[in-house]
Amino acid sequence: MYPKYEVEIPHLYLELTKGYSTRGTMFKRYVMSYIERNYPNYKFIKIEGMKVLCERKGQEGHEER
Repeated sequence: MYPKYEVEIPHLYLELTKGYSTRGTMFKRYVMSYIERNYPNYKFIKIEGMKVLCERKGQEGHEER
C-alpha cells in the first residue's frame, strides 16, 4: 500500500460556503480545485475534518508511464 498524505484545508473555504444550501457540495469543489492547483502531483481521495487525504498520482496500484 502506498503512503497517504494529509493536506490542511484553508479555513477561508468554510467562510466562503457559509449560508449556502449546497454548502457541502460547494466546499468539496473548492477543496478539490485547491488540491489540483496547489498540489498537481497529488490525487484527491477524501476529506477528513479540515484535512484532505491524498496520494501521489501514479500510485494507485501501478506506475504511470
